[in-house]
Amino acid sequence: MTQRTTTMAWLAGFLSLLGAGCEGGTAGAADAREATEATEDLGGLEPGPDAVVDDVADESGADPGGEDVTSDPGTPPEVLDLIAEGKRWLRDGEPGFAKQSFKAALDLAPDHTDALFGLALSHVVYGSELAVMAVSIGGQLSDPEASAAATGTPPDTWSQNEYLAAELHYIFMNLRRHFVLGSDLLTRIEGRPLAFEVEAVPVSLGIKPTVMYRGVFDAADVHLMRAVADTTAGALDVLAGQDLSTDVLTIVGLVKDGFDGVDGRAIFGILAYLLNEDARFLTLHPEDGETLFEDARTRFGEAGRALAAAIEAVRNEGPSGEGVSWWEPGADEGGILHVCCRVRYAADGTVTEEEMTFGLTADILAAFRDASDSIRTPGDAVTLHGAVLPILAAMVSVVSQTGLLEGLQVELPIDLGGFEIAGISALLGSLLPNVVAFDWGAFFEHPVGLRAWLPEVTHTGQGGLTDTVIAEWECPGDLDDHGFPSGTLGLLCAKGAALEDGPHFAGGPFEVEADGVASPVPVLAFSDPTLNHLIRVDLDGVTGGTDASSYKPADLRTLNAALARLLVGVLSLIPSD
Repeated sequence: MTQRTTTMAWLAGFLSLLGAGCEGGTAGAADAREATEATEDLGGLEPGPDAVVDDVADESGADPGGEDVTSDPGTPPEVLDLIAEGKRWLRDGEPGFAKQSFKAALDLAPDHTDALFGLALSHVVYGSELAVMAVSIGGQLSDPEASAAATGTPPDTWSQNEYLAAELHYIFMNLRRHFVLGSDLLTRIEGRPLAFEVEAVPVSLGIKPTVMYRGVFDAADVHLMRAVADTTAGALDVLAGQDLSTDVLTIVGLVKDGFDGVDGRAIFGILAYLLNEDARFLTLHPEDGETLFEDARTRFGEAGRALAAAIEAVRNEGPSGEGVSWWEPGADEGGILHVCCRVRYAADGTVTEEEMTFGLTADILAAFRDASDSIRTPGDAVTLHGAVLPILAAMVSVVSQTGLLEGLQVELPIDLGGFEIAGISALLGSLLPNVVAFDWGAFFEHPVGLRAWLPEVTHTGQGGLTDTVIAEWECPGDLDDHGFPSGTLGLLCAKGAALEDGPHFAGGPFEVEADGVASPVPVLAFSDPTLNHLIRVDLDGVTGGTDASSYKPADLRTLNAALARLLVGVLSLIPSD
C-alpha cells in the first residue's frame, strides 16, 4: 500500500473513532457505522455499569464453548473465502475492512477459530493505530453530534469544558472497545490449536508501518496478544475512568496568547488552577468511573497471567523459522522472545525488516508474576526493584523496538532499542534506590480518581493563577520573592546552592519533621501520603531486594524523603543551568 493510501486510511480511521464517518468506500466510513453501533452496545457515556459491559456476541457469533471447526473439512467454502479475504485486507493495511470480513465469516461459522483470531487481531491492530492517532491529532478533531448521541444530553446544555471532557471520555471509551473485544475473542480460543498464517500484517504506529508481522500465529501468540490487549485496555480504563471536567480552555488560551515562559511558578499555578476550578477534575467519572477502575484491576491482573502462559507455550514449541514469534532458550529458565518484525526506514528510502528481540530473564518473568499477584491480593506489596522497574524496562523496550516513539515523533537522547530489558532495569535501579514498595491490590480495592496522587494546592479564591502547589524547598538562600528556587525550571534548587534539612509547613495541617537529608527537590503536601493505600516506604531498602515485608505505609515525612532519594539520581542526568 502506498504512503498516500496509508495516510488517508489513518485519517479516515480517526474520524471513525469519533463516530464522524461519512458514506463511501473507505475503511473509516465502514467502521464509523460500526463504532456507533458498538457504542450503543457498550453504553457509550450512559450512566451505570452498562457503560463498560462489552458484549462480544454481536461481533463474534455464538457464545464461548462451541467446537473448534478450524480443520473441519465440512467448513463451508465461503467461510474460508471470507477468512482469506480478511487476511488480504490485513496485508493491505486495512484492519477496518478486515474486521468486516472476519465478522461475516463468524456469521456463517460462529465459533471458527481462525475467524475469531482474525477478528481479534484486526481489533488489536486497529485499536493500536487509532490510539497513536488520538495522541497525535486528537485535539484537532471533534464530533458534537456523536458525543451528544453517546451521552444522551444535548451539547447546548454543557459548558465548553464539559463538552471537551465528554469528548475525551468518548474517545477513550471507543479506543478501549477494540482491546476489550480483542481480549474477549482471544479468551474464547485459548487452549485450541492455531496456525493462522499471514503474508504480512503491517501496523502503522504513525504515518508509515513500524511493525510488520509475518509468518504463522500460533497458540502462544493468542496469550501474548491477550497480554497486550488487556494491558492496553486497563490503561484506557484508567483514563476513561477519570472525570476530566475543568477549565482547560483558559489554560490553552493563556499559552496561545503568549504565556510568559514555563517555570516552576507557572507549572504549579496551572496545576492549582485546574484542580481548583472544578472539584470534579481527576475524581472518578460520575457514571462509570468505579466500574472502569475495577475492570482495570482485572485486566492488569490477567495480563500477567496471559504473559506467563505465552512464555510457557512458546517454550514448548521450541525454535521456529515460520512463527511470528519464537523462543530462544537461555540460562536460569530465561531466554529471548523473537517477534517478526520491526520496519526501519533509511535516509535513502531503503526499507528493511528486522526481528525484535526481548530478553526475558527469570527475574523479569518473576516480576510480572509478582505484580499480577499483587494486583489481585491486597497487602501483597512488591518493591520498586523487584517488580516495578523490570516491568517498566520491558515496556520501554517494547515501545522502543516497535517504533512507537518515532510514530509520535518523540526523540530520546539515547537509543534504548540497543539495550536488553535487564540492562534497562539495571540502569534504572542504579539511579533509583529501592526505597518504595507498591501495594497494588490495596490501591485497586479502593476505586479513586488520580487526584489522589497529586499534592495539595492553595485555594485563595482570587482566581487566575494566584493559587499554587503547597511546597517548600531546602535552599533558603536560593529562593526568589515568590519562594521558588533558581534551578531547573524553577522547581529545583540550583546546583551548588547551600541545602539545609529542616521541618516544613510549621503549624499547619501538613507539618512535617526533618527527614535527615537535605535535598534540592521540593517538599510537597499530600492529604493522603499513601496515595490511596498504594505507597509503602523503607528508606533503607536493599538494592535489588524483592522482599517488601520491611516497608511501612508512607507518612508525609517518609514519602517526601523517598521522593527526594528517587529524584536525586535522575537529577544527575540533567545538564547544569
